[in-house]
Amino acid sequence: MSSRVTTLYATNSLIRVGVVALAPIAINAGVLAAFFGMACCMGPILSMCCKKFGTVLAAIAHGISVAMLLVLWEVMFFLEGFVFAKALLGMIAAMAVQRFIYKLIIGLALTREFKNDSSNIAFWTGKWYSMGWHSFSQPAREYLCKITELGFFAGDFVLGHIILFFMLPVIAIPHVDKAHSVMLFWLRPRYVSP
Repeated sequence: MSSRVTTLYATNSLIRVGVVALAPIAINAGVLAAFFGMACCMGPILSMCCKKFGTVLAAIAHGISVAMLLVLWEVMFFLEGFVFAKALLGMIAAMAVQRFIYKLIIGLALTREFKNDSSNIAFWTGKWYSMGWHSFSQPAREYLCKITELGFFAGDFVLGHIILFFMLPVIAIPHVDKAHSVMLFWLRPRYVSP
């Protein structure tokens, strides 16, 4: 009978989760700082010829946040030794830490938002001059708001697509939407629209 000695090494799992949890927040903050500078310097001029300048800038920022979340999933997968279950648990813990930080930002730092969405438009276009005295306080508030927005968007985008991919075999069945409406609303099949 051979005796095998196994050596267990302690790993810094909290540091891994902390790095993967805080990295998207830091990356989003850096991207938003760069895009805020671009919007303030180039936005008022480029908006005269390119009407969708703010929309394109916002789309690029949201795309970067989704891409960074996927990259950090791969980082967690690597750090956990390519074990899917451990990587999934690590990402769930990292997302919980991120949500806690976002809720802290929302609860402690964000003030009430304007009803006309002017600060959101001004953040992406750089046209802060139309807000009067609020032009001094709103950029910092909107910056924190955008950090949370990018984080929530990336998480919801990835989760929504994962759910969609799992539902794809059922969605591919013809007329399954009618059966779903019958089950959901308790309608007779003849009342469901074609």
